[in-house]
Amino acid sequence: MRLVGANPNAPVEGFDRLPGISNYFIGNDPKKWQTNVPHYAKVHSREVYPGIDLVYYGTCGQLEYDVVVAPGSSPSLFRLVPEGVDRFYIDQNGNLVLITNGVRIQQPKPFVYQQIAGPDRR
Repeated sequence: MRLVGANPNAPVEGFDRLPGISNYFIGNDPKKWQTNVPHYAKVHSREVYPGIDLVYYGTCGQLEYDVVVAPGSSPSLFRLVPEGVDRFYIDQNGNLVLITNGVRIQQPKPFVYQQIAGPDRR
């Protein structure tokens, strides 16, 4: 999947730090090794488009993402294009179905809500 026209320099930061760290000793040059890399439950990319952030996280072993649109911003700026797939379509339930190398990948239909002066209104 590719974000069309997105900000390639959008700042990215981890949220909800998890226990544990990872170390990456790849290659023979210790200067390129990465140690004590923290783990996070969510990754937040700010201003991917004007007024639009993306939040990535895992749910039940699946990668999910939220498109967070600020008040007064246009959600129509968000454009996601499938790449490397043989074909794709929207099924009868509104889910995005991608077919690649005979494998069917399904993204659930979008779920939309708005916060109005307090808890989520759904």
